[in-house]
Amino acid sequence: MKNSVECGEIVEVVESALTHPTHSDGFVDSGDAVLVGLLTGIAEGDAAASTELVRISTVGVVRMPCSAHTANANSAVAVGDKLYYEASDTKAVGTLTSDATAPSDGDTVTIGSTVYRFKTTLAQAYDVLIGASAAAALDNLKSAINGTAGEGSTYGTGTVAHPTVTATTNTDTTQVVEAITAGGAGNLIATTENGTHTSWGAATLLTGSAIGTPSKDSALTAFGVALGALTAGAVGSIPVKLKRTF
Repeated sequence: MKNSVECGEIVEVVESALTHPTHSDGFVDSGDAVLVGLLTGIAEGDAAASTELVRISTVGVVRMPCSAHTANANSAVAVGDKLYYEASDTKAVGTLTSDATAPSDGDTVTIGSTVYRFKTTLAQAYDVLIGASAAAALDNLKSAINGTAGEGSTYGTGTVAHPTVTATTNTDTTQVVEAITAGGAGNLIATTENGTHTSWGAATLLTGSAIGTPSKDSALTAFGVALGALTAGAVGSIPVKLKRTF
C-alpha cells in the first residue's frame, strides 16, 4: 500500500528514547531488552551515539535473563507466565521487626551466611550487645552490619561489615537491610532469626531488579511470555516469546 512504512516486526527508534540496561558507554548494546512507551523488544545492534537509530525486534523468541519475583514477593516463573519489563535498577530489601522487647541472651539474626548473636556481654566477633532496650539492640545490630563505630563496645571485636547488605532505615522496632548491589540476585540473600522477639518479613530479601530483566511484576509494561522456568527469587536465562500486542 502507498502509505506503508514497514512491516512492524522490526522498527527503528532513536537511541536516546530507549530504556535499556546500563553499560559503561551509556548506549544500548545488541541483545538488550528495551522499552519506549508501550513498545518493547530486543536491540539488534550496538549504538555508539544517542542520535543513532536502533533496530528493535518486536517479535520472535529470545533467550535472556529473567527474574522470578512479583512486585512484593519472590515467585517462581513457569512456562506460559506473562513477563513484564523492569525499567529501573532496584536493590533487594528486607525488614527485621522487634516486638519492642529486648532480645534474649543468645538470640541470633542471620543474613546470608553471617550470624549475629545478641549478648548481654560481648564474647566474640559478630556478637551484638543487647543493651538497655530493644531499640538499643537494633541500633547495635545496625552498627555491626555496617561495621561502623562501636567495635568492641556495642558489637564484638573482629566483626567486619557485611559483604552483601547494608543496614539502612532504623526505628525503635524495625531495621531495614538492603542489598549492596542492585538486581534480582539480592532476592536470594536469606534472612532468618532464632528468638521470640524479632522476626523477618520474609525468608529472603525481596524486590531487587535490574533494568531490562523481565519479571512477574504485573504493574509494569508487558514484555512477553516465558518459555522456560525459574525457581522463586532466581535470576536465570530462559527463552521468552516477545509480545505481539499491547
